[in-house]
Amino acid sequence: MSEIFIDYYRDVEFNEVNKKADGDMLLFQYGIYDWEGEQYFQINFTRQFYEVYEDGHQIYQLEVTFYYLSDDLSDVLSFNKWSSECFDLDEFQDVIVKSVGFEKAINKISIRKEVGIDLIVPCRFNSP
Repeated sequence: MSEIFIDYYRDVEFNEVNKKADGDMLLFQYGIYDWEGEQYFQINFTRQFYEVYEDGHQIYQLEVTFYYLSDDLSDVLSFNKWSSECFDLDEFQDVIVKSVGFEKAINKISIRKEVGIDLIVPCRFNSP
């Protein structure tokens, strides 16, 4: 699943963003979270990008989340890593597949999957 996510990042470029200025990044994260009174172990892949306009910018997050029963994953500590924290995407992929949570969850069947896109922060630049 991580290969598909990273390949999508490599293959699909957005003209309105600047990757070198962290305008297009990947986030890998997992942990146990409580939603509506039930705890689930979640693995999340997020692509975050900034669209910059003359008077401001908007931040979008395209997310894929896998939910697992937390019973046998309760000892796994939360973790997150941005692609910009790694030397390149190969190192980022290596961090993902060697992480404790990914290694423990990869052979389990997720009970739910969600895909979504969110507008995180609409922001306007102040004029002098």
